[in-house]
Amino acid sequence: MRTGKATDLARFLSDLEAYAELAEVDFNARAVEQVVDVFAEQFATGTITVRTTTHEASVRGVNFRYMHPELCCRCSRR
Repeated sequence: MRTGKATDLARFLSDLEAYAELAEVDFNARAVEQVVDVFAEQFATGTITVRTTTHEASVRGVNFRYMHPELCCRCSRR
């Protein structure tokens, strides 16, 4: 993983937990960790592409949208 991305991934995990609480859904840390693992791999390989500042992730069938352009290496440079 690139330097500095661990903090972004921790923030991503924290944000998903907050959204789960707001949406009153069961928060499953392992399911979120699996999503984070996918994001970590994409960060490491540079394959992540985001065309807008709205990001989406699906955890246990619940779609989360979050506004964090700094999470993506490409949109943080724009």
